[in-house]
Order: sequence, then C-alpha cells, then structure tokens
Amino acid sequence: MGAPLEDFKPRSITKIPRWWALCMATATEAWCTVTGGTTEFTRFSIRYLTTTQWYNIEKARNVLGYEPRVTLEESVHLATKWWKERGEREYLEKPTATPFKKA
Repeated sequence: MGAPLEDFKPRSITKIPRWWALCMATATEAWCTVTGGTTEFTRFSIRYLTTTQWYNIEKARNVLGYEPRVTLEESVHLATKWWKERGEREYLEKPTATPFKKA
C-alpha cells in the first residue's frame, strides 16, 4: 500500500485463478499448523476478497431516517486526501509484517 504507484504497472501484476489461490491458502494454513505460525493468507480471506459484495443503505434510510453526511464521491476524495496527508506515513512507520508470525 505504501509502494510508489509506478511499482504497480499492469504488466507486473500476475493474476491467478481463485481455485489456485484457495489451494495455496490451504497449503499455507497447513504449514502454519505444523510450524505453529500464523498467516493472514487463509481460505477465508481468499473467499472474502474474491466475492462480489453489494451494499445498500435503503433500509437504514427507510427505517431509521438515515442520510449520509457526504456523497460517495466526496468520501472517496476525503479518504484519498487523508491517505496522502497522514495515512501513508503512519503505514510506513509500522514495523514490517511477516507472512508467518510465531504466536
């Protein structure tokens, strides 16, 4: 997330099928079980990240009378502004996470 945009050239991104990612996650989970480590690369995370998700606030509007304070476009702009001003710096200051952490 903190890498420069030029590091994410489309030709440098390798896409793998969901079924292959699930196989790799299964193997990773098994390895962590054997070694006592932990990972965030799980079958759950693969399913969650590859599932189409839809969000609808109509019930909150109808039942609770909810109205967002800002539009979706404004919120994306605000989040981007926050990331550029503060988020990236905070992210880069955190210790580097390792894929296999000892519990």
